Amino acid sequence: MIMKTKLVEFLNAEKQNLRGVIVSGDIVNGGVICLSGFEKCATTEKKFKALADKLAENMFASLRFDFSGCGLSGGDFSQMKIDSQVEEFMKALDYFKKEMGDVKINIVAHSLGACVLAGQIEKIKDGMGKIVFV
Repeated sequence: MIMKTKLVEFLNAEKQNLRGVIVSGDIVNGGVICLSGFEKCATTEKKFKALADKLAENMFASLRFDFSGCGLSGGDFSQMKIDSQVEEFMKALDYFKKEMGDVKINIVAHSLGACVLAGQIEKIKDGMGKIVFV
C-alpha cells in the first residue's frame, strides 16, 4: 500500500493561512479530522501522527490542521478566541470534504478541540460519521 502525505493550506476569516497535513492511502473509504487541544499542534502531535498512519493503513484519509497562531498556521495565538477556532474548524471541514469527495467524515477531538467541536454538534451531526472526544 502506498501512503501519501500532502501539506495543505486554506484561509480563515481573517485571511490568515491555516495549514495542515492530509495522509491517505491509495484507496480511501472515509476521512477523519483531528482537532488538537489548547496551544497544541495537530500536525506534529505524536498521537495524531500515529493515528493518521494507522487510519491510512485501513483506507481512511486524515486531516491534521493547526488552528491560527499554532504550529504551521499563520496568525497570533494571543488573539485566539473559541469563536475563531470554531470558524476555523468549519473551514477545515469544508476543505476536507472537497478534497475527499463523497466519503463519510469522522472527527477525533482532544481537549479544547473537543470544546470547539461540541459547539457545532447540532449543526454538523447529520453529515458526520463517528465523533470521538478525548
